[in-house]
Order: sequence, then C-alpha cells, then structure tokens
Amino acid sequence: MYPFLSLILILLLNAAMVVNDLSAAPAVKEATKKPATVKKILPRAEIYDRMEQTLFSIRDSFKEIKQGFAQLADIDSATIKKDGIKEEGRIRFDYERGVVKESISGEPTFAQDGCDIVVQLKYPATQEDVDMRRLKGSLVPLRNGKSYAVWYLVRAERTEEGNLFKRKANEIISFHLKTMQKSFDEPLR
Repeated sequence: MYPFLSLILILLLNAAMVVNDLSAAPAVKEATKKPATVKKILPRAEIYDRMEQTLFSIRDSFKEIKQGFAQLADIDSATIKKDGIKEEGRIRFDYERGVVKESISGEPTFAQDGCDIVVQLKYPATQEDVDMRRLKGSLVPLRNGKSYAVWYLVRAERTEEGNLFKRKANEIISFHLKTMQKSFDEPLR
C-alpha cells in the first residue's frame, strides 16, 4: 500500500510543478513579444536634414510639372540656401520669374507667366521668430520640446493661368510640409 501512496505523492508533486510552470508561461510570452515602438526624439541634425530634404522635394515636384506650367520654365534656377550651422538655422527655397516691379504694400507686377515662390523653414524657432517676418508663418512644436517655423508664399500674375498655377504650387508645398511633419511624428524603431 505504501508504494501506491508514494506514487500518488509523486504525481501530486508533479501536477503542482506543472501548474506553477503554466502560471509562469504568460510572463515568458510577454518577454518574447516584439518590443513596443518607442517615440524617440530626433537629433537636431536629423531634423535640419529632413527640412532641407523637404525643400529639395518641393523643387523636384515643381520640375516634374514644369511642362504643364509656363511659370516653371526656369525652375532649374531655383535656389535652396542655408543660413546657419549644420544643426540649426534657416533654410530657404526661392524661385522668381518675371517680376517686373515689387510692391511693399501689395502684389508685385509680373510679366506674362511670371511668379514668385518662397518657402522658409527655421529650426529651432520661437513665436517671436514667426512674428518678426512679413510673411505669414506657423510655429510647429516637436517632441523634443522645441519648435520649427514655416513661412511660404506663392504669387503669380492675376490671370486664370496664374491662379491655376498658385493653387497647384500651394498644393505641392502643403503636401511636402505635411509629409515632413508626419516624419517628425512617426515613432522610431
């Protein structure tokens, strides 16, 4: 009879050990899951680089539609300039064609198919930076507690073609700026 009792005792002990192992199993499963995506703060240089890439993308998009808009005939002469050091400062896209007379108080006078496009980005920036420029700007906060500023303006002659061009140019610029902002908001892996 005792051999059966020892066998029962061994079986009970094994069952208790299995139950303990099963209760530990979810912890093991949790540890083997893929790590959660972490929202990391981008380094300053990467923010500045993405801003610069955005301006080049805007220029490239204008080059793609060049055949459809006479205003873009000289888009290859558009400039992208940096004012500042590698990790901070202002980056500016400029394109001008056929500006006959600039006006401080209103629209300039354009030759036929003339236009003026300006896109400026500044990092880091404050509301004071936005307010001190004549162009209407926006201050966009980032995860690192800093912000960047955006200013842009598209002007063209007041004709049907000029208005169509302005709509398309604003659409392109807005798309690339939104894409840039999303890239700042995406979690890093």
